[in-house]
Amino acid sequence: MKLKLTALFIGLLAIIFALLPWLFVQVADWQKAFNQLISENLHQIQAHSSTAGLWLIFAAFSYGVLHALGPWAWEIYYRWLSFYSRKPA
Repeated sequence: MKLKLTALFIGLLAIIFALLPWLFVQVADWQKAFNQLISENLHQIQAHSSTAGLWLIFAAFSYGVLHALGPWAWEIYYRWLSFYSRKPA
C-alpha cells in the first residue's frame, strides 16, 4: 500500500514538473490580461463611469481571493502528506 502511494506521489510530481513550463506561460498570459483589464477600467473610471469602478473592485477582490487560496491549498497538501507518511503502530 505504501509503495503504491509512493509511486502515485512520484508520478504526480513528474506530471506537475512536466507541466511547469506551460503553467508559467499560462500564468504570465493571465497576468497580462488581468493587467490590461485593470488598466482599461482605470481609464474608464477617469471618464466618470461608475460601472467601470465596480468592475475594478470586483476584479481586485477576485484576485485577492485567488491569491489567498494558494497557501490554503498547500496546507491541505502538507496535511495529506503528513497523514499518509505516518508509520503504522
